[in-house]
Amino acid sequence: MELEASSIIAGIITLLYFGLLAIVWRNRHKISSATMPWLMGVLIFATLASLVSIVSPDSGDFVKDRLTQTSLVIYLLSFMLVAYTVLTLIFFLKKRQIALIALVLGLGWCVALVGLGVFGDSPLGAENWIADLIDDPDPAGLIAIGGWGVIAVILLGLSFQRFYAAGLPEVANRALFWALVVPFVLTGAVLNSSHTEFLREVGWVVQLLGVAGVVYGVIQLRVVDIRQTIRLSTVNLVLTLITAVLIWGVLLIADEIKADEVDNRRIVLVGLALITAALYGPLYLISQALSARLIRQDVDDVGSEVRRFVETITGVVEIDELAQVVMNTLRDVVRVRRGALLIVSAGEHSNTLRIE
Repeated sequence: MELEASSIIAGIITLLYFGLLAIVWRNRHKISSATMPWLMGVLIFATLASLVSIVSPDSGDFVKDRLTQTSLVIYLLSFMLVAYTVLTLIFFLKKRQIALIALVLGLGWCVALVGLGVFGDSPLGAENWIADLIDDPDPAGLIAIGGWGVIAVILLGLSFQRFYAAGLPEVANRALFWALVVPFVLTGAVLNSSHTEFLREVGWVVQLLGVAGVVYGVIQLRVVDIRQTIRLSTVNLVLTLITAVLIWGVLLIADEIKADEVDNRRIVLVGLALITAALYGPLYLISQALSARLIRQDVDDVGSEVRRFVETITGVVEIDELAQVVMNTLRDVVRVRRGALLIVSAGEHSNTLRIE
């Protein structure tokens, strides 16, 4: 029996999911007990869906007229998205009550989806089943699409809300990272539910990247700086474009220099190359210096803030004024949006502390 390329890709993706499971288990001491079960749930359901995807959608029904390969993948991915939603709520809100409500509602949605899909004579998972919902609405299909939409709103809305409300840059960066990962997981799940081979393969890769990002975001206390990465990527793109435009211009000039029209064409080209090199060096350095000022604060700027703080603090005699100076400096240097100053002083006895 010859394996199809699609089945081989699905098998490789499944092995990578097992690798993520091993990574999570190895780093379980870094993950809170409230988060661990839901992260494992996301990985287990994603792994099962990938394992089922090894079987071709055209291989026949698992249960005749009841359960197809694509519909089973849809059910497994729906359970995965419920676990992902609960994980996000616990990860950001730290409130089990809200997560429990979301779990109950999510399980109810999954039960309704499976019930209508299996026992309702539904075309869920058939070829072009999503597009056919417009002309021939199907209850199971509408529930699936509606549930995915609600989950997308919850996940993206909560991520951006936490980003906006974050008091520290690192907390805001974690929320922004999570918001960037969410579309990968959701888009991958939707593409996986397709009957088209190419879309399913793209969905496997996209979802794997998203789930890997979820694992990374949960395990790492300090995730990659998204805003700094975007700035660096933009700067590198601009510098690359400047280089490309300069080289393109030189090539156009060289193309206009014909051998039959110019004596010693090679010498002219060498001179053109030297002129280009002489112009490129300063131009690149100037562009790099301007870009560097856009992507980060200079050390001298931070040093000047510290010197200004030291000069200001020497003339402060009131506690309220002291708190204001400290908060202004923190806001300017480390971008703290809000906070408070807690002052602890020694009491009359050496073993007591007094909080101001």
